[in-house]
Amino acid sequence: MSDRARSCRPVVPALLLLAFPFAAPATVTAGSPGDRVLVTGWNSSNVLGYDATGSFTGALLTAGNGLSLAHSLTRGPDGFVYVTSFGNDSVLRYDAKTATNLGVFVTSGLGGLNGPSSAAFGPDGRFYVTGNQSGTLQVYNGSTGGSLGTLISGLTGPEAVLFKDDGNLLIVSGPTNTVLEYNTAGVFQGVFVSPGNGLSDPHDGLFGPDGTFYLSGFGAAKVLAYNGVTGVFIEVFVEDDPSTPAVRGNPVTAGPWPGQLSKVSSKVLSGKSRTLPLGPVPEQYQQVE
Repeated sequence: MSDRARSCRPVVPALLLLAFPFAAPATVTAGSPGDRVLVTGWNSSNVLGYDATGSFTGALLTAGNGLSLAHSLTRGPDGFVYVTSFGNDSVLRYDAKTATNLGVFVTSGLGGLNGPSSAAFGPDGRFYVTGNQSGTLQVYNGSTGGSLGTLISGLTGPEAVLFKDDGNLLIVSGPTNTVLEYNTAGVFQGVFVSPGNGLSDPHDGLFGPDGTFYLSGFGAAKVLAYNGVTGVFIEVFVEDDPSTPAVRGNPVTAGPWPGQLSKVSSKVLSGKSRTLPLGPVPEQYQQVE
């Protein structure tokens, strides 16, 4: 993709919060003293760390370490952090506990990857990556990062991939205001979330502890709730209060009742809460127990 094409893609401020322990307990409880919150920076091409109170603890990764336009991050079954590098079509891997750069996991453009926007490990152990600019879902070996081919093509602006409890995968399509469901063979199962109910340019989704599916609406600054089995709309879970200042550059309370969501694509985890000062144009967050 040309530099011009990359520069024309709208900046998508969303956060990806990961709670990691500095020590190594078997279970991490969000809000415990050992939690660490990681935030990716799109414009700044870095990954910053915060403690459970939102205080800055330092950079896990700074610009110039192979990361270009950090778009999202996820934790793998090995405990390492995987960061999608939108600007150079790759996925990088890090040890968050030791702040060690483990190198490139998916090499630039491997398998036709173009504009990686989201990644997730499937229940089958494979590594799934959405190509926002190629309109594809690529699959990689979950241990080596080797290409296993294009699973789905013809997608419109895929922003996120995640898995249901039944093993099917969901693709969040921002431009079409839909969430599409496929099985792991790439066979289309239907539209899981349809347009309407104020949903505008969705960018991310999350299943809450009660099974409810929460979907961010970047275009309208809302988080909407849906039945996690049928995809039927339940309610607007939270929306921006126009009487408050814009979010960018201001502290944001994230989950379960985030206050200001103006131009922020948010994942919400019911029963947890975070307040953190945002850095320059953060990209995505996720909170992991």
